[in-house]
This record gives sequence, structure tokens and C-alpha cells, in this order.
Amino acid sequence: MTYQKHEIYTALSKRAERLRGPNESMEQAFTRTITDDEIGQRMYSALKVAPGREMPPPATPEQDFVPRRGPAGLEIEGLARDAMLAANGTLTFEQAYALAFSDPKNRELRERVKLEERNVAAGKPLAAIQGEAFIENPIRDAIRATRPTIKVEDAPSDPEPEFIGPAHARLHSLAVDHMRAHPGQTYAGSYTYLYSHKDNADLRAKVRAEHMRATMAGVTG
Repeated sequence: MTYQKHEIYTALSKRAERLRGPNESMEQAFTRTITDDEIGQRMYSALKVAPGREMPPPATPEQDFVPRRGPAGLEIEGLARDAMLAANGTLTFEQAYALAFSDPKNRELRERVKLEERNVAAGKPLAAIQGEAFIENPIRDAIRATRPTIKVEDAPSDPEPEFIGPAHARLHSLAVDHMRAHPGQTYAGSYTYLYSHKDNADLRAKVRAEHMRATMAGVTG
């Protein structure tokens, strides 16, 4: 009997859901299942060669979003969505995320994602969804000592959030406006929606560049 892609994908998604940790999003559980779980690895190998197409994911990335996510997590989500667009609907978000996460070119980014996930699992406070709040304290302190920050008023969780550049501040402002225009929408959901939106590719690139410059400035002193 030959299984179709959607049959294998459904079974693989269910296994990832069963193995999903308390601090994992569905895409993170899917990635871990196809890379660390022996049965998941076999199922994913079968999925790649099976005929047909996968079923659409059961939830949108925004609905499945885990609010406490750092800039590395947001960046890899952006890469996943870029891959989805390039694949013209042949990849689910979980598959695109897994490809971006496992790409050798993203090794440094992958390590930053793992660090952020460890911090969340350890219960370390994350004061905002972007910017310096997600950088380890020694790096953040070095950044604040060597470069000015931009303060933006009316943050939902911090009366005086600090950002490492105008692109971060702009994205924050857009997220607040989006949240206010859509009652019930969370700040985290608004931020990740706007960060990953195809019309904001230029802004997303500027945010990444600001974060990288700030990180390097903190490391090199």
C-alpha cells in the first residue's frame, strides 16, 4: 500500500503533537520530531518521497504563536515564511520552519533560537517581544553603554521600552496600532504578523540588521 503525502503528514503532525513539550510551539515540536525522534525521522523520509500534496496546516502561524519569543525565533519564522512563499503553497509552515532550522547556513541563528528557548524553559523573564530585552545581560549592558537607544511611549507592557534602532521602534509602533485596531489581538500576535508580512520585507531586513549590529557591538565592546 502506498501512502499519500497528506496521510503521512497528518500522522507525523499527530506524533509531533504527542511529543510536544510545554514550552514548544507546534513548529518547534515538528522540527524536533523529524530530527531527534527515530520514528519521526523515518516518517519524514517517507513524506519526502510520497506522492500527492500535504494537507494545509490546521492553524495559522499567528494562532499557533507562542508569545514569549525572542528576535532569533522571530527571524527564523520569517525565513520559514519566505520559504513558504517561494514554494508556492507546497510547504506547510511546520515544514518550512524545519527546513530553515536545520539549514547549515543558519547554524548561528539556530543556536540563538535554542538559547532563547532554554531561557523560556528556565522561566527567565522576557520583558518585550523584540529588541534588547531578549539579548543576554552582558551583551545588553555593553550595548547600552556604547550606543544610544530610542525610547517609544505607550508600550503595552513597559512604559519606557528601549529599542536598538528606528526599525525596531517602527515595527513596535505598527504592532501597537494593529493591536488597537483589532480588539482581542495580542501584542505578540500583532508583532509577529507584521514582522513576517510579505509587504514588510524591507522593514524586516532592517530589524535584522539592527539586531545583528547591536549584538556584534556588545560582543566586541
